[in-house]
Amino acid sequence: MTRVAGSSQNDRSGRSNREKRPSRLLRWNALAWVGFAILLMVLWNKANILDIHQHSDYLTLLRDSQAVDARLNQSVLEARLGQLSSYDPIVTKTAKLKQIQAKLQQIPSFVDPTERAALDQLLRRQRELLQAKEVLINQFNSQNAVLKNSLSYFPILVRTLVEKPTIAPSQSEQLNLFLQNVLLLDVLGDSEDVSAQLMQQIEQLEALEADQSNEPLKTAIAHAQLILQGQPRREALLHGILIVSTRDMSEDFAQIYYQSYQRALTTVDFYRFWFFVLCTVGVIAIAASIILKLRRSERALRQSETKFRTLLSAIPDLMMRLTADGTYLDFIPNKSFKAYLNHTERDVVGKTVFELLPAQLARERMTYIRQALKTGELQVYEYQLINDNEIQHLENRVVVSGKNEVLIIIRDITEKKKAQIELESQKAFLQQAKEAAESANKAKSIFLSNMSHELRTPLNVILGFAQLLNYGDSLTAHQQQYLDAISRSGEHLLMLINDVLEMSKIEAGRILLNETNVDLYAVIQTLQQMFQFKAESKGLQLIVEQSSDLPQYIRTDESKLRQVLVNLLGNAVKFTQTGAIVLRVQWQPDTANFHFAVSDTGVGIAPEERDRIFDPFVQTEATQQFHLNTPLQAQNGTGLGLAISRRFVQLLGGEIWVESQVGVGSTFHFTIQAQLAEGDGMLIQSSQYQVIGLEPGQPTYRILIVEDKLENRQLLVELLRPIGFEVQEAINGQEAIEQWKAWLPHLICLDLRMPVLNGYQAAQQIRAQQQNNEAPIIIAITSSAFEEDRHQALAAGCDDFVRKPFRADIIFEKIAQHLGVRYRYAAEPRSLSIRATSVLKPSELIEIDQLNHMPPAWRTQLHEAAIRVDAEAIGQLIEQIPESQADLAKALTYLVDQFQFEEIVARTKLKFTECIRSAHPNEEHFQI
Repeated sequence: MTRVAGSSQNDRSGRSNREKRPSRLLRWNALAWVGFAILLMVLWNKANILDIHQHSDYLTLLRDSQAVDARLNQSVLEARLGQLSSYDPIVTKTAKLKQIQAKLQQIPSFVDPTERAALDQLLRRQRELLQAKEVLINQFNSQNAVLKNSLSYFPILVRTLVEKPTIAPSQSEQLNLFLQNVLLLDVLGDSEDVSAQLMQQIEQLEALEADQSNEPLKTAIAHAQLILQGQPRREALLHGILIVSTRDMSEDFAQIYYQSYQRALTTVDFYRFWFFVLCTVGVIAIAASIILKLRRSERALRQSETKFRTLLSAIPDLMMRLTADGTYLDFIPNKSFKAYLNHTERDVVGKTVFELLPAQLARERMTYIRQALKTGELQVYEYQLINDNEIQHLENRVVVSGKNEVLIIIRDITEKKKAQIELESQKAFLQQAKEAAESANKAKSIFLSNMSHELRTPLNVILGFAQLLNYGDSLTAHQQQYLDAISRSGEHLLMLINDVLEMSKIEAGRILLNETNVDLYAVIQTLQQMFQFKAESKGLQLIVEQSSDLPQYIRTDESKLRQVLVNLLGNAVKFTQTGAIVLRVQWQPDTANFHFAVSDTGVGIAPEERDRIFDPFVQTEATQQFHLNTPLQAQNGTGLGLAISRRFVQLLGGEIWVESQVGVGSTFHFTIQAQLAEGDGMLIQSSQYQVIGLEPGQPTYRILIVEDKLENRQLLVELLRPIGFEVQEAINGQEAIEQWKAWLPHLICLDLRMPVLNGYQAAQQIRAQQQNNEAPIIIAITSSAFEEDRHQALAAGCDDFVRKPFRADIIFEKIAQHLGVRYRYAAEPRSLSIRATSVLKPSELIEIDQLNHMPPAWRTQLHEAAIRVDAEAIGQLIEQIPESQADLAKALTYLVDQFQFEEIVARTKLKFTECIRSAHPNEEHFQI
């Protein structure tokens, strides 16, 4: 057992050593090649330190330096002999010599450091000599200029003296001899004989000048003396310039430089020799390595080919190589191909496709072979073979594999074809299902549209005639209660219908935002007033908390924001029996979000139901139990309010969530994104009193009612004719066109769904046939709740759009908007409009102490009128308020305009109770 274990361990160590040897050899081989490459780089750098162009340029500078120095000396001699008209050539050559000296300081890099120091020393010495020579040249130029001036002026003076008539012949001869000696001295330079003669002649002429006081002679003698004295100095300067040894030093410099160049050349040749030797060795080594690798590659290729053929035989594809004329070069058979089961490589190679395939398949294969060779692109085609009464689907891929050679890969795609057929069948089934779903969705839309029309049309009659009955004052208290019940039930039914339609529009993606500038304070105040009475009637507190920095004006979709808050507050009031409801509004400036929260102390929501509370048609168990225990079961909802709220909040750019505990209460949170807006010019119309007629002095307005339902026509006729409008009726679009032509109404109330000719077609024909002075205002009145119907109506030629069921004030408002009609009201308000910047806060509404200033009988009448929702009676009572109580009148007017009669009832309830008790002091247990 021990020997076996030891043997196994030795085998593992042996394999490990064998595996390590190649890796070590590879590392050493790599290090050797790296060292060889570094050595070659070093030799190459050493072999290329000699820059021939740099050397050639430097030699040129040396030659130029010597040549310019010689030409400078030549120019100085020419100046001495008077052959130069100016000293510019001397100055130019001196400057050029300086430039050359400066360039010579840039000694080539290949010069040895020791020799570079010697060359630098010679260059400094050359610069010093050049500077000394330049000083001598400047002195020479100055002295030569003075002498040239005297020599040019002296002959003129002598000629002037000789030409005088008073001069004696002997004196004239003496002056000519004097002139001759001066000029001879200038030519000969420093001549002692000529100088001695000149000095003697000067002494004689000075004696003559002293006797005759001849000024020109005196001047001539002065010039002669100047020439005699300056000539030796000039000659000395010239000699100094010529003996400066700049040329010798240049030759020494050139010799040292050339010696340095020769040594550098010898060094470079040495490195070049060894570089080429190593390169030769490297080439030989590389060639040997390549040969060895080629041999190993050849062996590996043969092994790889064997493995490749083995692998190919395992691949389910059939492969072959063919020439351009269709001759098989290679063939790898595959047993999975029944068509080629009887063919071996020996049977196929060397033959053509025409010998092995049917004629049609052979021609097809040759076509794709030629196309592949022509374009160089992959060619793919399919064909079928029948074997053993079975259809076999094959896919051919033809790709260029060499010059005039292609590789063909044949794959059996029979199963793939079957899968494709099955997939296409499935797609066809899914397409049919999709079409069926779309058809069902379309049918659903048509059904909802029809249901909207069929439900809202009778509801329009119910609510409309209820409004007409409310306008009268002949109802008894019981009848008024019955009418109020009809109105409340109708409004509740309308709310349910609207919820269903709203959810349908959400699912169909038809809900769009309609952003406007919104007074957030007014929205909150209106909601507080709307739910205050409902909350107090159940003994609940309604508390509104808003942050101190809450902006008043924002830009958002007011109707959707209001509907979300109405849904949440309505649920809170509905499902809360005791406690309070709190509405909190906060602004988050860092995120530009507005945070709303509605809290209640109601039944609460179980944790397992919170996730689906926002789904359509969902009601929690607590909600269902609440409805069972509530006598007003008719007020059950559709379960769509929260689903609609969630979608509206998402459209407003926020999110909604709930925190709740069963038996404790719930808090619904939601956020919206809204930009801040300006409130200037925003008006809140408050003229909502009952219209009782038209103001005098107006034309007689003709209104055509086009409606196929008798009750709907009757509603509009009974609404408009008592006011003072002339009204005619039509039961379809065709009659409407005929009456329009004959009667020319100012305004047409047009139903869109009618027999014979619908409202869209009627509007289009009227617009097509009208003249400029015959164009009526067309207001579409329809039971459809879909926005696309509104767009379609406006596109057909309608000027406005009203949905059924409508409120009477909406109809009057539309008529006034388009015709400019002025109405008479049951009670004229004190203020027709209230600016949004002065919206009444809740604290500014009716207070108890304000009502104390009014008589008890007046307060009792106000309370009873508010219970009856009698705006006319309240308006008459407001007229009785004295001017000192203008705030009270203003607050009451606002509440009436906003239909907040429950607010008046709540504010006057206490006072009304006190009045009753004061009238019945002995009845201690009297209660309201």
